Amino acid sequence: MSDHATCMYEGCNRPSEVILELGKSQIWLCREHFNQLAYRMLRAAERRGTVSLKDLRVVETGNGKIRILIKRVKSVKK
Repeated sequence: MSDHATCMYEGCNRPSEVILELGKSQIWLCREHFNQLAYRMLRAAERRGTVSLKDLRVVETGNGKIRILIKRVKSVKK
């Protein structure tokens, strides 16, 4: 992943302010995308009871840019 002076989120060119460490990877995000991720994780935790960084999936989109997804919980059919 290339230039860490800018946010790594797809389509964003703002300066990075936050470093998120996921395993051995470092994800550099601007404040807006970090806040957006925190809000999405909060909503996921409200729905399923818990969420952690292990529930995140990072998808590389090219040119050092990424998209961050929250893994879905498999529902158990009764």
